[in-house]
Amino acid sequence: MDLRRHARNRQIELAKSLQGRRAIYLDLKFWIGLRDAEATSGHTPHPYSDLLAALRRTVTEHRAFCPISDSCFLEVFKQSDSATRRKTAALIDELSLGVTIIPFELRVGNEIAHLLHAARTPEQVFPLDQLVWTKLSYALDYFSPPVGMFDKHTARAIEKAFFDHMWTIPLVEIEQHIGDAMSTKDPVHHERLAHTLNQDVAQHAPEIKSF
Repeated sequence: MDLRRHARNRQIELAKSLQGRRAIYLDLKFWIGLRDAEATSGHTPHPYSDLLAALRRTVTEHRAFCPISDSCFLEVFKQSDSATRRKTAALIDELSLGVTIIPFELRVGNEIAHLLHAARTPEQVFPLDQLVWTKLSYALDYFSPPVGMFDKHTARAIEKAFFDHMWTIPLVEIEQHIGDAMSTKDPVHHERLAHTLNQDVAQHAPEIKSF
């Protein structure tokens, strides 16, 4: 099974696990308000305290989840204070169940492909609502380690093992690795960050043993 099909199967499994839950979208203003409410002493009322309690209750009762988006992901990392940024990430992990809607470009591509293929082979087309969710580590796009130095079988196994590993990583852990780099106002920081991530991926790819 190639990586693309493996990723799609993971998406479908995720979508099925979310069935029966309503998606509640919150922008960064609400996430910050909820974070501040959580940090407030129980003896001190906060405007977002009731909302936080209600969201936690509906998520715990399997009635809702609060996914983020690629734009919200980037906004989270614009927070300059690492402590509050990390608390925001932890709350997102809790209420989103680690789920984000796929990036805008992928949504558009999926909708176009669905429209074209549904007209020709409708029995082979997956419902769009099964392909809209992914995990927080892939909020901006899918990526995989360089595997050109391996034979085809080993390369495919490494790609899938890496994908499965990234699939489980919470936003708090992502923040610990790249939070400071993402929050800088340096206009070329994304280029440097991409270079750093590629180096890290190349360095740690041989350590993946689960395949």
